Amino acid sequence: MGALVLLAAAGIPPRAHAGEAPPPLAPPLAVTPLPTVRITGGFGEARSNHFHAGLDFSTGGHVGLPVRAPLPCSVERVRASGVGYGRSLYLRASDGRLVVFGHLDAYAGPTGAWVDSTQRASGQYEQDLWPPTGRFRFAAGDTVAWSGESGAGGPHLHMEIRHDDFALDPLRAGLAQPPDAPPRLETLVLEPLDEGSFVDRSASPHAVRLGARAETLVVEGRVRAVVRSRAGLPHARGVPAWSTSVEWLGRRIEARLDSISWAGGMAEEDMVLDRGRVSGSGGFVLQHPAAFTPRLLRVPDGAWDGVIEVG
Repeated sequence: MGALVLLAAAGIPPRAHAGEAPPPLAPPLAVTPLPTVRITGGFGEARSNHFHAGLDFSTGGHVGLPVRAPLPCSVERVRASGVGYGRSLYLRASDGRLVVFGHLDAYAGPTGAWVDSTQRASGQYEQDLWPPTGRFRFAAGDTVAWSGESGAGGPHLHMEIRHDDFALDPLRAGLAQPPDAPPRLETLVLEPLDEGSFVDRSASPHAVRLGARAETLVVEGRVRAVVRSRAGLPHARGVPAWSTSVEWLGRRIEARLDSISWAGGMAEEDMVLDRGRVSGSGGFVLQHPAAFTPRLLRVPDGAWDGVIEVG
């Protein structure tokens, strides 16, 4: 027998591939004079039909807040659409990161004039434009656009940070952590894995609400753990903690959502997140097939697949 230890983490300083934190990013929206600016959607949030790959900032129902360049950059791409991200702006930094802003009301300065002239000349609102490299440059803190509600949803700003084919959690890739509550563990589901395994004498998955009164479970045989955690973002309730892990008999397995690959990680996220495959808890299934470990799962000793054996 042994103690099952659950951990959730957020707010730990990010680490770059070289072992150092990436350069910090300036806030994309000025907080004053509108104290209602807050994060209402986070990285890793499971939307009805997609993975949310960035942050949503509420603008308090307002349109037209200045959107700032988070670091020195140049415009790589500009899109104007009536759906999806609506009016969006793609800014390339010298370190290779790509910052994406969506649902804008208008583009600032020469960029806006160029888009407007192209739309007028073509007679088409829908545009997907790639200006010559370095044509439109911004210093950190410059106004690059104004927030809006184009494409989908009410007034808010969507922000993503990408590198190569990866979407990065902005709060792990240079954007300052908001002064919100710590992450929390919400639910543990233990699922028996064969006919000889039981949780509290039942062959069905057993859910425990964490943070309630202490509960001792009798486990027999082989089970796997599904853990639902939440980041400390009080206005974005569906966001999991960036790290959720289980320790059992000195071994540890972890799910980490600090980045995800557009090329392959999305399918792996569906494999790890419980959207009905076990119980529909919305937690992380901390187990992997014997021959395959998804990139979203970290197994430090390389030897544990997340199956808890008791008996």
